Amino acid sequence: MQIVKVIAKVVDDNSGVFTEIPILLDQNKEPIKPLVEYALKLKRDGMSQSSINNYIKATHLLFEYMTANVSGFNSPQALFE
Repeated sequence: MQIVKVIAKVVDDNSGVFTEIPILLDQNKEPIKPLVEYALKLKRDGMSQSSINNYIKATHLLFEYMTANVSGFNSPQALFE
């Protein structure tokens, strides 16, 4: 699975106000939506940009590990067990 980190501008309404957060795109160039929602929550809760970047980096590393070790587990749940 090819994962790419980008900086996204997320617009909530027609006011033109946006929030910039790092997100991950999957191999289909689609954002990983649960991670986007979590990053937005962290931003709303006042988390620093460096902390949000660390969460995104950790998730990226997890995806890379899962891709490199596909034969080591049958499902994502088995990986964590």
